[in-house]
Order: sequence, then structure tokens, then C-alpha cells
Amino acid sequence: MARHIFVSYVREDFEIVDRLAIQLESYGLSVWLDREMISPGVRWRDAIRHAIRSGDLFLACFSPASAARERAFMNEELTLAIDELRLRPVERTWFIPVVFTGGTVPPRSISSVETLRDLQWTDLGTDWDAGVSAIADIAFAHGHQPNTSKRMTMEHARELIAALNPAEFADLSSGRQLFAKALLNSSTDEEFVVALRKDFHLLSISEQLAVVKGAFDDPSAVFGPLRRLIDELPEEAKQEIRPSRDDAEAYLFKRNMLTDWRQLLAGDAEQRQKLYAFFRTPAMRALLSGPEGVFAYEEIVSIAVDAGAPLEEVRSQLIPLVGEERIDALATELIGKFLRSRQFERAVEKSLAQMKLETQRRRRLLDILEKL
Repeated sequence: MARHIFVSYVREDFEIVDRLAIQLESYGLSVWLDREMISPGVRWRDAIRHAIRSGDLFLACFSPASAARERAFMNEELTLAIDELRLRPVERTWFIPVVFTGGTVPPRSISSVETLRDLQWTDLGTDWDAGVSAIADIAFAHGHQPNTSKRMTMEHARELIAALNPAEFADLSSGRQLFAKALLNSSTDEEFVVALRKDFHLLSISEQLAVVKGAFDDPSAVFGPLRRLIDELPEEAKQEIRPSRDDAEAYLFKRNMLTDWRQLLAGDAEQRQKLYAFFRTPAMRALLSGPEGVFAYEEIVSIAVDAGAPLEEVRSQLIPLVGEERIDALATELIGKFLRSRQFERAVEKSLAQMKLETQRRRRLLDILEKL
């Protein structure tokens, strides 16, 4: 199970908290921020309660903004954390007050004889780097291993699912139960799909449709593999996933297209040429050059990646049919969105933090060597 550091804060401090999370992540630590970690549809109070209890550390961030707020979700998080703190051994550091510039630790009661001010706090306003390093040292001292996973969102989803009690699990729809069981019993996309297929036939047709429709509505890294389950649907049900506009577009969801095309793309050059010949038929030319052409291009390339087909060859067949300018425009749009996104800014900041950390480590090594 993935381990993490829970960070409690008020919304006004999000930017500085995000900076803190980035630097902790640069050490290889997993940071739990409610804004990032709660999936749509999850009961957020239950998610936060579990994240607090299962966290290696709880960081409570205090600032002038937190002091000025009379009502804040942070207050509820502090209540849950203090309740948890009372159950933990006093000799083990778990609750760390973190003070930003101008902030103070409130005299909130822990017991009849202690308040939060009796806990040693970290003052990031005085020395940011030393404070972050101290937090990282405590995490590693408690056995927190550097995170090398690229699928932390899925890992956290597994944690939330594993934390459900039998009554909560029973409240899930059949489709969500199937998804949850498959996610718990897999570690890769391929294992995930195999686990989904195993019990998919146990769902009613309406439940199967709901699962696959949801995947097409949200084709993210987590839900993308669910789209392959369209192969398992009856022919008439496939049409309900994406109604066809013409015969060519209808072919995308007929005759087990996802299976047929993947098999051809996974085959030898002769088999791939059969598929390329189909792409050049009038109906497919109409689709690829039409309004849905770029969407179809993305889907075909995705299937090719799945099949391990030579991507340059596949693209060279499709680009003349779809239009290089249209594909370039799409790529430019996507890249532009990414460059303007907070995700890109965080990636840059994290890289800079990692570089700074490496420089600090080199200096420390040189200091040690000079003393020999």
C-alpha cells in the first residue's frame, strides 16, 4: 500500500502549499493534497478521514490566512487528526505543525494538559529549505520509501477501495464493484483488463453499457482500458455507445472492430496492409477527412500502441487521409494547453527542486570529504 504525507491547509495558501508539496515530492515522498487525490464521486469526508489515518505524517499548515478563517474544512481535518494523535504513541512524531511567514500555531487543545503549541513545529518562514529537509528526514526515519511509481492516482484509488467496509462496498453499483475488484487485483493495464473481462458477463446488459459508456466519456489513464470491454457487448448494444453517423463511422463499432484491428496491427506487414487498404476505401476516406477524422486518427494510433505496431508506418498511412495540417493543429492545441497548465508549471518547479536538492547533497558530500 502506498504511503503518504497528508497536508492540511486553507485554500488561500494553496500556492505555497503546492510549492511545499513539490519540494517534498522532489525527495521522492508521496504527498496527499485533497484537491488532487479525491476522485469524482468519492465521499470526500470518508476519503479525507482515511487519508489522515493512513498517512505517515500529518502536516498542519498555519498562516495569517488560516488564523483569519472562522470556518474552514481545515478545522474538521484538525479535529480528525487530533483524535488520531491521541491514539498514537507519544514517542513517535506524526502531527507536525508547519508555520508559514506571519503564522502562529493556535493553542488548540490536544488533552487536558497539552495544546498544539506543545508540539515541536517547523517554521518555514524562517528557513524554508531546512524546514522541508527536516520533514523529509522524519518521513524517511519512519520508513517512508522514495516513490518511483508513475501510477500514484491508481494506487491511491486502491487504498480508498481497500478501506471501504462491507456495507460501503455493498452500496456500490455492480459496475463499480467490478471496477473496484479488478483494480485491487491488478498492477498493470493488461492485468486490469483481464480482471475486468473475467466477471464482465455477470453484469446485466444495462450495467455493461453503463461501464463502457463511462469509459468513453472519460478516456483517462485509469478508465481508458475499460473501453476495450466494448468487444464484449452484443452488436446492438455497441451502437448505443456511440451512435453512427454513416456506414463508415458505424464500422468503428461493428464486427468486433477493436479486436479485429488490434489483431491485424499486431500481425505481420501483409496483415497490416489489409487494414491500410480498408482505410483507403471511400467510406473510410470520408470518415477520416470529415469532422470525426482527428478523433478516429487518435483512436487508431491508440490501438496501434496497444498492438505494438510500428507507429511511424501507421501514421504514414493515416496522415495523408486525415490531413497533416489538422493533426498538427491538434498537437499544437494540446501542447499549448499543457504549457499553459499548472501541471507544466509543477513539472518545471519539481525539476528545479530536484536539481537544487542534488546540488545540496553534492555540497554536503564535499564537506564530509574535506573533513577526512
